[in-house]
Amino acid sequence: MILLDFCFIKSINVDDGNIQTPISMCDAEIENLSAIRTNFRDVLYLKRTQFISSLVANDAVFDGQIQATKISFLDNTDVIFRRTKFRDRVCFNKARIWTEFDIWNAVFEGDAEFREAVFGDPVRANWVDFRRYADFYNSDFHSDLDLGGAFFNKSLGLSKCKINGDLHFDTDYDDCDSYGISVGATTNLSKLTVDGDFNAQQSSFSELVDLSNITVHGETHLSNSTFGGVTRFNMAIFNGDFNTAAAIFEKESDFSHCKFNSDVVFNMTEFKRAAKFDETNSNSPIKLIGSKLNLGIVRQPKDNDTYYDLTRATLGDIDLKPQTKDVFKHYKIHKTEFDGFDFSHHMELYSDEYNIHTYECKQDTNQPTTAELVSTYLKSKNGANRVGATTAASKFFMKEMKFRRILHWETLFNKKASIVERIKSLISWISNWFLNISCGYGERPLRTIGISFGVILAYTPLYLIINSPQSASVVSSVSFSTQAFATLIFGQSAQSVPISIQFIGATEGFIGAFLIALFVFALTRSIHR
Repeated sequence: MILLDFCFIKSINVDDGNIQTPISMCDAEIENLSAIRTNFRDVLYLKRTQFISSLVANDAVFDGQIQATKISFLDNTDVIFRRTKFRDRVCFNKARIWTEFDIWNAVFEGDAEFREAVFGDPVRANWVDFRRYADFYNSDFHSDLDLGGAFFNKSLGLSKCKINGDLHFDTDYDDCDSYGISVGATTNLSKLTVDGDFNAQQSSFSELVDLSNITVHGETHLSNSTFGGVTRFNMAIFNGDFNTAAAIFEKESDFSHCKFNSDVVFNMTEFKRAAKFDETNSNSPIKLIGSKLNLGIVRQPKDNDTYYDLTRATLGDIDLKPQTKDVFKHYKIHKTEFDGFDFSHHMELYSDEYNIHTYECKQDTNQPTTAELVSTYLKSKNGANRVGATTAASKFFMKEMKFRRILHWETLFNKKASIVERIKSLISWISNWFLNISCGYGERPLRTIGISFGVILAYTPLYLIINSPQSASVVSSVSFSTQAFATLIFGQSAQSVPISIQFIGATEGFIGAFLIALFVFALTRSIHR
């Protein structure tokens, strides 16, 4: 063993060397150490060693362990391990590195421990390959931590860390592509504090990702990332913009009791398993535009209103747990697909009119057009039919037809529409209006009964005016009108009935036959539902 403990060393140069024995420089003070392309075959002891000027070990190979607990590097000291291979355990626990720490493209085949370390300047760890555990527990980063393009085959631990700069998990390449980290096992970032931005775009996490109780004061970017295991964001605080667009969550994701203080974007994100937004608190709408939520729960916080933009999203078996009735005012249902959403389970949440488009977020002033409302209720009706929620499907169908009628009316008075289009809209509006007033679009058979009584009473004065033998009194006129409406069979032979009475009775009979058929249809449809 080479013993240099407690020594003051001006300079050591072992470039291109091959050192076979252990080296101990514990409690030493070293100005310069150069070990470029050097192979260290055994253990290197650097406990409490202080470097004043530089430590450069580019392309070096360390076959043995590095024991560097409480090592320190003064300000403006170069610490460079580019393309270096560490084949055994590396321990920099409680290190004090006040200058830039550069391990670009290095390989750690054993455990890499940096627990309770302090880094004064940026840490550059781009494209580093951590074959086993990378542990930065309770470390303090006074500037940026850049892990862009790094590979973590076992786990990454940043629990209880404090980062005063930006945390980068992604790196730009050729000004167009972005490559994130890849973690093969667990990622522990719980209780992490980031004063700057947290960037992890296009990253891949194979197993558990723990971001519980994390605090990010800058922006958070997780877009296009893949989370293969359970992901925990519960009790996290994000003060800047939060962007997880086009991400994929393969397993459960928990955003319970999260606090979002700025814009929140989950657009085009897919939640393949349960997504939990239990009492999630956000100062701006949580945008889930085009996203797919297969199952999970969403519950409003008790002391605030959180709004969700579900435009063109797909809702599966999502349980909306309300704090108050009419919870749909918190959700922007706009061209939203329903694929397995249990409407019957949420019957108590609907208003009396079954309005699900009453989005009351003051920050979103965009009002849906009539055509968009038609599409919204059409998709809602189809989704309710798929899960057998017949009552909800009926209500949504009536809302769809109502907005179709309004759309025809708007086209009728649209100066840009052609004459042909306006005539077609008028015909469609009349047809829609009649179906609504006569049978509620086949959903209200009692309306047909009411219309039928109205027709009978409307024809009664005609028979009184003509003063037919069968209608000498009001009662007899009502009876005659009823016969004409229901059966087209009069009290005596048709020859004794004036031609005017025959004609009026025929028209009433035709209307009666139509309304009876319409009643049977509406009654059958309502019973079926």
